[in-house]
Amino acid sequence: MHILRELRRNGMVHHRFRRVAVAPTRCRRRVDDQEQPRTRIRLTEVTKSIPPLLIEIQYLVDQDSMLRLVYYASSTYVSYKALPLALVIVTKGFSSTAFRREFTIISNGSLLEASCAFWAKQCLLLSADSKVGHLNQTTLDPMVALGHLITSHHPA
Repeated sequence: MHILRELRRNGMVHHRFRRVAVAPTRCRRRVDDQEQPRTRIRLTEVTKSIPPLLIEIQYLVDQDSMLRLVYYASSTYVSYKALPLALVIVTKGFSSTAFRREFTIISNGSLLEASCAFWAKQCLLLSADSKVGHLNQTTLDPMVALGHLITSHHPA
């Protein structure tokens, strides 16, 4: 719920999700020549005020991963007839410094925004680098906390 509250505060989600069903599907999809299980979240009320939310966790952001995100967003549009909100959680980083500079820093430096005029309503990236200046604060921003939780790798 904290994620939805933060997304709502940033203007990405305008209303609460009233009916959301999360269920793993039995089908598998192929990504990078590997089969991966897929969890599908079905929104029973998708409107222009409550667009679909597309969340991707990506190890390294490069040209291929961004093109795959555009494909997922296009598929979401075909299914729901609404442009999705895309949130990419980056666990490692970007393929190059030049590629990283293509994104705009927003929300006190904790989020990056990608140009997405024709394939998503908004595309935000939460990277491991974006949490660095925020971890010493008394009250941690919920998006920074989410990024820290997912991107902090400790050997088992």
